[in-house]
Amino acid sequence: MPSLRRHWKDLRNRLFFALRSRAPWRRPLPPGARVPRREVLLQHELGDFLRGFDWATALARWDRETRLRALDVGARNFALAPVLDALLAEEGIAVEIDGVEIDPNRALWNLRTRGDYGRYFASHARQARYHGMDFLAWTEPADLIVLLNPFVTPAPVLAWGLPLSCLRPEAIFAHARRLLRPPLALLVTCHPSETELGLASELAARAGFTAIERRNWKPGPATLQRRPRLGVLWKAAHLTGSLLGA
Repeated sequence: MPSLRRHWKDLRNRLFFALRSRAPWRRPLPPGARVPRREVLLQHELGDFLRGFDWATALARWDRETRLRALDVGARNFALAPVLDALLAEEGIAVEIDGVEIDPNRALWNLRTRGDYGRYFASHARQARYHGMDFLAWTEPADLIVLLNPFVTPAPVLAWGLPLSCLRPEAIFAHARRLLRPPLALLVTCHPSETELGLASELAARAGFTAIERRNWKPGPATLQRRPRLGVLWKAAHLTGSLLGA
């Protein structure tokens, strides 16, 4: 992207992002509201992607009497909440899920916001909360963090309507590592291309993560997502022995 065009997009995004941040509004969805078909399809695809990992092994030593704390970073509208809740329920695990989204006031076609849907989807999980805030300001510990398509290059940041000041991939991975606690300390990421996967892998390794499983989800003729999800399950480097038997 030419520097002048990038600069213009950054200025535009800074302006509208600031306005959205200062002028929030809410149009709560009523119980039982019909959600867009797009979100239903997205949930099916996210579930298909996540179930490709070997959760039985990853969670084998988790005490089923203990509630797991999960964090969805860059939650958007938190459509992941009921999906992740169902997956962990299948493993016999009680979970509390927090969704963190830096741009919750982004308006959708029906004049509802990501936050409106985020709170609605949170209500469809056993215990979930939606938070409109910067992930780097989040301080509560987690056992599992889901970080889908983290921004590692400028173009996606600008395409999603965010200013370039939100491009902080090194800080994001480092903060995720600080929040994760033993004995689980798992991070799930996915990436739309080998280039982004490579950049993210360097950042994850630098932050202290080791890849323990890879899972590539491929789009099909009827899928909503048109690009692959190149997924990785990570664990804090000094904790890998307990899972891998090293």
